[in-house]
Amino acid sequence: MKLSFSKPDILKRLSQVLVVFVLFAFVEGEKRSIYYVPLLATSICSNDFDQDGDIDIAIGHLYNWNSLWSGISILKNDGIAMMTCDSFYMYENHWDVVTAQLNNNTQFELITQLSDEQNLMIGIVFDFMENQNNILSIPIIEYAETYAIGDLNNSSSNDIVFISHDGQFWGVLYNDSYGNFTAPEYHYVNDYYPNDIACGDLNDDGSDDVVVCGQSTEIYFSYPDGFEVIQLETNDYKSDVFITDFDFDGDNDILTFCGSAGYTTVVMYNNLSNNTFERIDNFSFQQITNGYFIEDFNNDSLPDVLFHLSDNSGFIIYYNKSDFQLGNPIFVPIGGDIVQTTSDDFDNNGYKDIAAVCSSNNPQSSLVKLLFNNGTGGFVENPIVDITENNIAETTLNCYPNPFKTETNIKFTLKETAFVELSVYNIRGKQVTRLINNSMLRGSYTVNWNGLDDKNIRCGNGAYFIKLIIDSKHNHYNKIILNH
Repeated sequence: MKLSFSKPDILKRLSQVLVVFVLFAFVEGEKRSIYYVPLLATSICSNDFDQDGDIDIAIGHLYNWNSLWSGISILKNDGIAMMTCDSFYMYENHWDVVTAQLNNNTQFELITQLSDEQNLMIGIVFDFMENQNNILSIPIIEYAETYAIGDLNNSSSNDIVFISHDGQFWGVLYNDSYGNFTAPEYHYVNDYYPNDIACGDLNDDGSDDVVVCGQSTEIYFSYPDGFEVIQLETNDYKSDVFITDFDFDGDNDILTFCGSAGYTTVVMYNNLSNNTFERIDNFSFQQITNGYFIEDFNNDSLPDVLFHLSDNSGFIIYYNKSDFQLGNPIFVPIGGDIVQTTSDDFDNNGYKDIAAVCSSNNPQSSLVKLLFNNGTGGFVENPIVDITENNIAETTLNCYPNPFKTETNIKFTLKETAFVELSVYNIRGKQVTRLINNSMLRGSYTVNWNGLDDKNIRCGNGAYFIKLIIDSKHNHYNKIILNH
């Protein structure tokens, strides 16, 4: 049964007096790394929201009882990582904000918390860069703290999953590809309180599965007739969970995190196929951390791990050395009380940067701090704008958007003139299509792939690999996800 939901009453009343903040980037010296946003910023995500080819940032805020305001801030990127800020009102504490394409156009939606006097709700802001009043509100029975996106029923559309810590359940809203959602479907857990949820295809059947963590960690494999539950661990508290191909072998693995008693612990599960996972020996170090992010910071196709230090001095990055081994820690200072982090290529240099929501000494605002990846293992406070003829040090390969529905841009750089082969492969190692097969000059390039194979037939949903071969000997890979 499909349900029709409407805008909550409080938003109807406030549509006449919409509160809008217009702020400009705070630039310290000539740095483009520090931005004031409204008070009580608590969540962050990024995407090319205005469809202009560069990455923007959305920030969720808690309700401020002094100003009677809560809502979403948007940092709009001008193409060289210079941001301007707008905000719009949404009533609730926005502990989480995520982004995805949820209907049949190319615009991105925002998913976050919402409520009125009677109902707790999940709020979906459709095409929010065009119209912040186009809000779908879906009532739920308990407050949902955290959201994730995945195609759980192999329908080529993004569904929404969420957890309720106090309610001891996770839930799913199924999408019909046009932004119409089913009523919430609830799945209660036993003997623990969920802390985090993640989505990803764990058995290569085209449907995303769900992992929920707390005092236990459980996998919910998605099948046409329902979910099959496998318990990975019990009595081992975890605060965060990620699904990623950590060893770059073509299937998704699971990482869980916890920081307590002076130590940080990462538990990794290697996907052995056939719904079987091997627990890797715990990775621990003697520092307390309270936030985590997984990203390939050095463009080697291996996801690296970023930790928020609890003393708020900055981050520690452990680079992935393959085979579930992490290298030596790299300290990245930032200062300020780090609340939440995201990562994306904000300056278009081909490397993933860091954006963090932080507290501020200014009683009227919070901060968003950007750190730009210089491509050599360091993070700096000014953008590395473009990789030009004079500063190309290494060959790079990047894809965006990823995951994608209809097309993705493959960006790569050549440090010298070379013969280039650029191809797409499926997870079985079969070439799907060849995009480039000729000699190219030193420089930066962008190639579009529209999801079609070499017979002009649309490829199915799932994981694919972009393979860049330089002079028939230097191979570079990037994993992409096609999700119609």
